[in-house]
Amino acid sequence: MEGADGILRVFQTDAASLCEGHVKVHNKAAEHVLIEPTSCLENRKCSVHKKILEYYCNEDSVRICVSCRLDGEHKGHQVESINDAFEKKRKKLKNKLKGLSTQKAQAKSHIQMLLDHENKMKKDTSFVRQTINTLFTEIKEKLDGLEKRILNEIYLQEGLVSSSVSDLIKHLETEVETFSKKITKVEQLCSMTDPLNVLQEHGEDNDTITEEHQELEGTTTTGVKHFHQEETFITLLHGLSRIMGEVSIDMFPQTATNLVLDRDTAGNTVNISEDLKTASYAERQNNSPANPARFSINQVLSKTVFSSGRHYWEVDTGKTGGCCLGVAYSSIDRRGDQRTIGKNKKSWCLVCPENKLSSP
Repeated sequence: MEGADGILRVFQTDAASLCEGHVKVHNKAAEHVLIEPTSCLENRKCSVHKKILEYYCNEDSVRICVSCRLDGEHKGHQVESINDAFEKKRKKLKNKLKGLSTQKAQAKSHIQMLLDHENKMKKDTSFVRQTINTLFTEIKEKLDGLEKRILNEIYLQEGLVSSSVSDLIKHLETEVETFSKKITKVEQLCSMTDPLNVLQEHGEDNDTITEEHQELEGTTTTGVKHFHQEETFITLLHGLSRIMGEVSIDMFPQTATNLVLDRDTAGNTVNISEDLKTASYAERQNNSPANPARFSINQVLSKTVFSSGRHYWEVDTGKTGGCCLGVAYSSIDRRGDQRTIGKNKKSWCLVCPENKLSSP
């Protein structure tokens, strides 16, 4: 029956469709089971016995009626009521839903991780790209300046060499003209037949000719500038090296490493501050307990360790005295000849005496 509000309810006991008002009467009976409205009641009846499907066969995983259970092909099978089977199935579905929800959350989390990874990659590539562009722009500017300076030096050297050669050529051309005149005079002497006249003229000019010839030989080896290409290439290499040293680039920005001193390694002549940040020389030996990790000299290691990467730390050495700063393996000897930092294969250091730095 259809009510005024258009709502129908179905009772499994008699398979009747009732309106809201009649539902209230039938709902009071225990044998009446109320289900959701349906447009086709035949789907809820057994196709063999035409009775309501009230049970669920667990062995065959099908819905059955009471006749199927008592006299039909499902006789003796493990069965349960539709409601019990429904509750079990709903419990399984809820568990599955919970698992699917967890998997969905994990998938979304992975998606977010990938998006974060992609965003970080884009930031990193943008930073590196900008840094590379800035670097090459700076290098190109410095290279252009170096090129102009070296080419200008080459031009100046070329001018000096050409000028010295031109001056010498002019001097030699004058000499050539002088020699030409003297050659003519000598040729005239050679053509004379009077011995007395020849000997007289030759005796006057012989020494002069010889001295001028010696002076000419000296002139050809002095006063000429030379182009030193080796020096030019050395200047170029020095300029390139200086450019790379001047170019500022920091591909791995970082902060100073926070070092904490290990009091257990401090020698008996070393005082360590309460915050483990300061070490100072002690005039008197302290009464630190014996420890195989303790140095027998005034040295101390830090508790901070690192096995790779780029690290730096800032140290205030004070205005007086000196110190040695460096890195060492934790296995460095605490006693014996190999204990001093920088003087063995397990350590390296900078020596800082009187505001100067040096490596031992």
